[in-house]
Amino acid sequence: PPSSTLDRSSAASDVYKRQGFEKVKEMSVKILFTKVSKIYYAGENVTGVVRVEGADGKDHGAVIATLKGSIRYGSKVKDAKDKDEGFKFSTILESTAKLAESGKYPPGNSDFSFSLAIPKNEKIYESYKGVHIAVNYQLEVTIDELKAAELFYVNTHGFGYGDKWGKEKRPSEFVLQAAPSEKMPNISRFLLVGKIDNVNVAVDDPLTGYIILKETGDSIVSIETQLVRVEKYEFQGQMHVDTTEIQNLQIADGNVPLGLEIPIYTILPRYYCCASFDSPKASLNFETNIIVLFSSGVQIGQNVEMRVHRKEKPAQNVQSLTSTPVSYTHL
Repeated sequence: PPSSTLDRSSAASDVYKRQGFEKVKEMSVKILFTKVSKIYYAGENVTGVVRVEGADGKDHGAVIATLKGSIRYGSKVKDAKDKDEGFKFSTILESTAKLAESGKYPPGNSDFSFSLAIPKNEKIYESYKGVHIAVNYQLEVTIDELKAAELFYVNTHGFGYGDKWGKEKRPSEFVLQAAPSEKMPNISRFLLVGKIDNVNVAVDDPLTGYIILKETGDSIVSIETQLVRVEKYEFQGQMHVDTTEIQNLQIADGNVPLGLEIPIYTILPRYYCCASFDSPKASLNFETNIIVLFSSGVQIGQNVEMRVHRKEKPAQNVQSLTSTPVSYTHL
């Protein structure tokens, strides 16, 4: 009898061969994008290859690739068995291309190149995943019974500008004040002024500004900036609005001197932020809140409306090679 694991494996293999069995290599299909980041811009082509492995010499049908984009909106239904129950889908992109006709796989791996265009129009929203809204894009490939799907991400130059402000720079000044009242008897007199340099901000630019404490009768524990996303969506025939915090930064700790200008500098988080958009069934926007917490436990805040866009594509300075003198150095 075999004295080792390797021998036993070898013996078992010999038995299978004597009985007429051969080890079957499993077929698989992969989608490989040209861009490792899988980030494409509206107006670009999504490129790459579809790789089929383990299909040496076999026949295959047509190779079909489909580019799909959709908005998913709604709300979870309690005790739902299906994760998509309570959500609806709206198609914003669908295009199909035949990558190859029917034929026979060659030996080794088989690669089928693809190049499908992402149109640039007002309906191509940026990729986004929130609580009640998601904008997803994916490439689907079908070869006979073989299927594969892979998500990719879409950004759009010049997208997100609203009708209200357009492309203009929009500074916003604010005043946060409080005084004792019937509703808030435990609060002391308080006055804070501030400014956001531009609330019509590009997603790649920082949100900047300042605050100045003018008066306070209570000791301050913390002053913070809170970035929130505002999702508006249709659910069960009605429009709902849900606000979710995506970032909170402390800009002052404890009591601060009166009259001191305290800077605001916030980087919009890449994975929770994208250009704002509006559609009949779902819309996304952002706001920033200035929050003050007192030692008494009282909290007050100032809401500042925002609009997030992505900048226009920068002009490329392409210089003709023929107009550029070339010199060679011999070593």
